[in-house]
Amino acid sequence: MRGVGDIQAWLTGPAIGCLGSRLVPTTANDSLAFGQYRPLPDGTGYEPWSPKDSATLSG
Repeated sequence: MRGVGDIQAWLTGPAIGCLGSRLVPTTANDSLAFGQYRPLPDGTGYEPWSPKDSATLSG
């Protein structure tokens, strides 16, 4: 992505499902990690989720 227009298009298009999501910090294998939760469609709580394609960071 490059520029405000690309970011706006992403956030209001494919990433719209992230609206209202929560990130919860935690640890995994002695490293920093997080859990991501989306609001339930009926607004009664949250459900865990993750993107289909996840990146692995090293270094």
